[in-house]
Amino acid sequence: MNKYISFILLVVILSLSTSTAYSNTSECRTDSISSKINIYNNIDFEEALDSLELDLEYLFSKYDTSCVVGLYLDYIHATNGRSAIYHLVFDDLWDALLLADQANLKEQKSEIQLDLARFFGYLEKYDEAEEYFVSALKIIKDLNFDPNRINQYYNLRAQFYNEKGDQKNAKLYVDSCYQIRNEYNLTSDLSFIRYREGAILRDEGNHVEAIKIFEEVIENFKSTYPSVNGIAYHNLGKSYAAIGRHDRAIECYDLSIETMDKYKSHLDQLPEVYELLAESYHKVRDNKKAYEYSKRANALKEEYGNPKYGMNNHLMQVKDDFKEYKAAEGIQKRKIELDRLNQDKKLLRLQRILLAGILAFLTIISLIYFYAQRLKLKTEQRYNQELSSRNEEINSLYKDLEKKNEEQVVFSNIMTHDLKAPLRTINSFAGLIKRTLEKELVEKQKLSKFND
Repeated sequence: MNKYISFILLVVILSLSTSTAYSNTSECRTDSISSKINIYNNIDFEEALDSLELDLEYLFSKYDTSCVVGLYLDYIHATNGRSAIYHLVFDDLWDALLLADQANLKEQKSEIQLDLARFFGYLEKYDEAEEYFVSALKIIKDLNFDPNRINQYYNLRAQFYNEKGDQKNAKLYVDSCYQIRNEYNLTSDLSFIRYREGAILRDEGNHVEAIKIFEEVIENFKSTYPSVNGIAYHNLGKSYAAIGRHDRAIECYDLSIETMDKYKSHLDQLPEVYELLAESYHKVRDNKKAYEYSKRANALKEEYGNPKYGMNNHLMQVKDDFKEYKAAEGIQKRKIELDRLNQDKKLLRLQRILLAGILAFLTIISLIYFYAQRLKLKTEQRYNQELSSRNEEINSLYKDLEKKNEEQVVFSNIMTHDLKAPLRTINSFAGLIKRTLEKELVEKQKLSKFND
């Protein structure tokens, strides 16, 4: 019975499992391609590949998706990102995000979303930046804990709030960076955190301390990230100008322009640097140079346009290919979910039919079992009755036997008594005869002696 029930339960229980896996087609050695492709500016990643007579199909045949996404990010950071050509930056980032999402590359996906948040912050599109910060943090929490990744997130958050003008939150995230570095003994470069600390002090009006930090950071960047010194000199000059050291501010602005031009980096800030340079020359009463640099600033504004608007206006529109993909994916998922629900309904219907059949089968088995038990009980009762009847007969015979035995004992006693009575009479007469004879014998002996 138990075996039947176990078999039925096994039939009822159903399970489904799916899994996806991605495997590398080759080791990720793309340095040679990266060094060649990074010489191109003002074009997107695929156009740069075309210039090298390469295409994505070739890359995917030789490298896995992770490598291709890495090439995207390297190209973005080294060319259009550094040059602040934001509309190309975003196009390439969305393409890379789409690839990372399709291949379920969570680490790279979080890195791309942090980049999107960072660049949206540059463009003062804070709502979009916040959206991608939240998405990136959600993925980071799902990954294995990595203090370096968390530290990077805190640093970019501090930068975001600093540029937004929220110095309170910016300081909180800088403190978080220091805290996690101390807690986990991180040895990565501290310069960017120090730079952010200096920017916060500058915006709070503490220019003396900010100058000390900026000068320290600039020395470190010379050997690590020299292209970043373009904006570092820019900020150092602003602090010197704020305390009236316009001669020193002019030196810093000149170095900023020189660095930006040398590395073709952060060129979107050139118009502002020239404007600040013109203001400092005006403060030192060199109006000729002030006019010259002011004119240069206006020319650059026309040349570059405002990188926060102009060609980047479409970023505020529905131009996000990844979002379009996710929307299409959402529709597809809903369709799949609807199909799954229909399958579930069919399966549920089948399960109900199966369950009803099982219940009917169990009912029949139960009735057969009940009937068999009842029949067995009746048979046992009949056998018990017959046994009881036999026992009564045996008891009756036993009683008759006891009665016969008692009668035999009585008869035996009577017979014994009746047999003893004649014997006692004979014995009595024999004794009498014996005494009579003895008496006669004695008298004869006496008579014989007397005759003698």
